[in-house]
Amino acid sequence: MAGGAFFLSDDLRALEMERMTWGLEPAVVAQGRSGLTMIPEDPFPAAPPDTLVTAFADLFAGTSTHVLPAVWRLPNGEGRVLLNIQDSPQQIEGTRVPARSALPVSP
Repeated sequence: MAGGAFFLSDDLRALEMERMTWGLEPAVVAQGRSGLTMIPEDPFPAAPPDTLVTAFADLFAGTSTHVLPAVWRLPNGEGRVLLNIQDSPQQIEGTRVPARSALPVSP
């Protein structure tokens, strides 16, 4: 989504049917392959973590402790994306974003 490598990290065998196409929607694939990077609207987290985390630490703890910007702007100014990497739904700018998902919104 940030215009870099495109990959799916979910175990597709265990994915809920409603999420099966999220990473394969034409607009998402086009953005991932465009080479154009999305821009975080606020790159500094309100509550930075106390320690650096790793994917392995999260795997063993069974949780997600990474911190990423929640609101991203498309480079062409045609929209924004709300990003929730948490294990539970989150309210971002008044919009409910499902767990571990991204939601495109109008500018």
